[in-house]
Amino acid sequence: MQWITALFVFLVSFGAFLGASFLAGVGRRRMRDPDAARLARILPGYDCGVCGRVDCRDYAAALLNDGADPALCLPGGSATAASLRSVLVERGGASGSALKRAVVRCTGTSAAARVSFAYEGYVDCAAAAALYGGPKDCKNGCLGFGSCLRACPLGAIRIEKGCAIVDPRVCTGCGKCLSACPKDLLTLIPIEQRWFVACSAKKPPEERLKDCDTACTACGECARRSVQGEFVLDQDMAHASLVWSESWEDIARACPTGAIKRVGT
Repeated sequence: MQWITALFVFLVSFGAFLGASFLAGVGRRRMRDPDAARLARILPGYDCGVCGRVDCRDYAAALLNDGADPALCLPGGSATAASLRSVLVERGGASGSALKRAVVRCTGTSAAARVSFAYEGYVDCAAAAALYGGPKDCKNGCLGFGSCLRACPLGAIRIEKGCAIVDPRVCTGCGKCLSACPKDLLTLIPIEQRWFVACSAKKPPEERLKDCDTACTACGECARRSVQGEFVLDQDMAHASLVWSESWEDIARACPTGAIKRVGT
């Protein structure tokens, strides 16, 4: 009987050895790619599995080959995500490598936006939106109950005066906040873009100011001042371009309602 037990232990141990050797060989083959090795060196090396992968090497390989999100390493935070993205951008063509960050296309704070009724239900944007579209008169505005804040893994979003704001210094553009907003107000923009139109109103332009003091009224002032095409009007809404210009701040200051915002404000 003892020899059967000994044989069983030997077979289990031998199988574990072969499995470990196989995985190690796979890991070595993965690391033959110099970019995979660079990515692995950037990662903290905790092998914690928070990213959903077996270890940091597996995550590095997934970034290159499977288009894994560079913002999944929570121990590394935004600095690690930014470094990972820079390697992927250098490599070119890798999924998820474009440097982006989120912005909230609304600036309807409690001081600017009118409300129809006092909402006293569950503190959640989707729940509030289910009740007559939410308490704000503008049915396309930020509800300010923080669903996007809770969805952000890095704490890059805050609620200020009843409206969500994304901190560009922390946001890595992972996109996890996008689906949390029932009004579809969060969007990813290229990291080079410094200014954007913080309004998503769908009512006719002449009716928007009744709901919110900072709504875009499609007056066209920004487009008229855009010598280099910084802003254009399309479907009764102003839109920012990626053109680099020294006039951005002057154009934003000329907006009569303040709907043009600098990223992070």
